[in-house]
Amino acid sequence: KKQKGDFKMDKLLKIIKGYLISAALFLIIMLVLSILMLGTEMSMSGAKWYGCIALAASALIFGISAGAAFGKRGLVTGIGLGILYVCLFIFLLTTMFDASFYAGITDIRYIIPVVLCAVGAVVGTNLKN
Repeated sequence: KKQKGDFKMDKLLKIIKGYLISAALFLIIMLVLSILMLGTEMSMSGAKWYGCIALAASALIFGISAGAAFGKRGLVTGIGLGILYVCLFIFLLTTMFDASFYAGITDIRYIIPVVLCAVGAVVGTNLKN
């Protein structure tokens, strides 16, 4: 018989698994976009937007898996986890490239991944039912 702590641990493990899958998706999309920028006439000036699109796609996948794990309150869960997800990625990227975290987090385009994570969580919650 499962105890309450086991149920919380299962949720946490599902969220971590969803995060790792979405992070892998982000890296794959960024690798493909990098190859396209090098091999074609794709504009380097749009690199920030390309990164935002890759982050948004991975946030959507993360939101779906997190919504399925929580099973309720998909919108609230998605917004909260979306903000954490975007902040974590910005933190990792700014520390890797020695940039300012504040400059990264204040960029308005990062609202898109948060919204898509929330939408994904709503979809994931409804898939569970």
